[in-house]
Amino acid sequence: MRERNPCAVPVLVPCGALVKGEEDLMRMLLSGLYLDASGQGMELYRKLRELPKAGERVVALLDDITAVPLSPRALGETVRMISDLPNFSVVLAGEPEPMQRMLRLNRPLATRVLSKQKLGRAKLEEVKLMLQRRAELVSLKVSPRAAALLWRAGKGIPREVLKLAMQAFERTQERRVSFERAVEEITRRRRSKRKWHLRERR
Repeated sequence: MRERNPCAVPVLVPCGALVKGEEDLMRMLLSGLYLDASGQGMELYRKLRELPKAGERVVALLDDITAVPLSPRALGETVRMISDLPNFSVVLAGEPEPMQRMLRLNRPLATRVLSKQKLGRAKLEEVKLMLQRRAELVSLKVSPRAAALLWRAGKGIPREVLKLAMQAFERTQERRVSFERAVEEITRRRRSKRKWHLRERR
């Protein structure tokens, strides 16, 4: 009888500034799987170890992992610990240079890397879809114009677009302006900085 492939259970963990440390990361993993995320330290780790059922494999996408405010060594050790969980596969997404630094300082983690991919320029429609999915997490609507401004300012690079979108979202919270207005201000300021740098170089 042919053996069945294990069922993959995907979970997206938007890290960045939301994750302050090891426990936050484990809690977000558990929450992403709709499980009890209460507890601390080893209790959280135990829940993750016991998590996958027979025939299941958890695929955890740790997005924006290099923005977590931990030292590269501590962050790498945390990621290694998660990657060593039974029936866990981990996909890391983040800035190339900090990612390389983290791997360089954590040889055990570096030896677990199976492949590396570099994202290129995304199409406008792809960016719109990406922004809409992210915006749903915070009950936010992204207008076509706001998406186009972010796409243009970020040169279509998903990581840059998301950075700008996060800055705009933070501005909506601080200044109580619409998301589109915040995007306009962020992208206008970015264009002004570029022009200023060009003048300085001359």
